[in-house]
Amino acid sequence: KLNYSKLYLQRYYGYTIDFGFKKNVHEYIDVGFVVKNLGYEYKSNDIYKIDRSVGFGMAFNYPILLQSFNSNINLYVDVVNEMEVDLYRIGFKFSMPYVSLMFGSSYSSNQYRDYSYGLSFLYDKWEVIVGKLIHENSILGSPGSIQIRHYF
Repeated sequence: KLNYSKLYLQRYYGYTIDFGFKKNVHEYIDVGFVVKNLGYEYKSNDIYKIDRSVGFGMAFNYPILLQSFNSNINLYVDVVNEMEVDLYRIGFKFSMPYVSLMFGSSYSSNQYRDYSYGLSFLYDKWEVIVGKLIHENSILGSPGSIQIRHYF
């Protein structure tokens, strides 16, 4: 991933690589493991190593038939360790051909809580994801995200 961040007058840019695996253990259940954010970020002439995160999760995938096309309802449950804090996440995804709607929430033992929503477009093996995060720190605002993915 290529990263670019701007907070007030500070600008950061860099790259990260994510690795993971997913295994189908039942017709409707997948389990997975991920290591994210292996990379660096640059600000002026300084280089910073990005804090990586490690996570485990389960997905419940239930296919449904709407009118004349197939769709899916997915429930995701994850535990992610970021910066020595365990983060618990739950998410829902409603997938139709080419378009998906997503909603989620995260919380931790140190009282952190957020909510998110998004929309994705999938064509061939390319996906564009647009999302928004709402959290308790109003000073930082509600960050948005755009991701472009290619599946191999």
